[in-house]
Amino acid sequence: MFNEKLREYDAKTGQELPVVQSAKYQQSKAVAIKFIKEYGIVGEEDFWILMNKNAAGTKMTYSGLILSHNGCLKINDDADALLKFMPECVSVDKDGYRDSLVFTYNNPAQGLYEVGEVSAKNCKNEYPYAMGLKRLFDRVVLKLCKLAYSGVYSDSEAEEFKFEEQSNA
Repeated sequence: MFNEKLREYDAKTGQELPVVQSAKYQQSKAVAIKFIKEYGIVGEEDFWILMNKNAAGTKMTYSGLILSHNGCLKINDDADALLKFMPECVSVDKDGYRDSLVFTYNNPAQGLYEVGEVSAKNCKNEYPYAMGLKRLFDRVVLKLCKLAYSGVYSDSEAEEFKFEEQSNA
């Protein structure tokens, strides 16, 4: 499932590396499969695997699951009113820490406080407001449907994952 393989190609070295599944990946996979079967809102095609090389560069680790932004939109569209993202709960801070742009979601009725932030360091595109709001939306939806608590991330975080991988290389 999720296009798992026994070996993954490493573009930096041009080699096929053996795959190891982390406990976090196995947990997120089990929860995602249950969610797909139980609700039928999203499918396997809405997910992809977060991969990282080990420190020695000899193995590729499946370390989590990523849900597409479209998957988050599908979940929100299908959610009951009390479990939907509510735009009226969003505020923006244009002068965040170290010049970051921070969107905040605060909904006491849902018991949820979340942020979506962008800075020059973690967002290379030319539309930071859209990216910050997209990150906030996806984080809120993943928490409301409980997938976030099992190591499922959104693809709106993908730039941060790429940055972390480059920093660890």
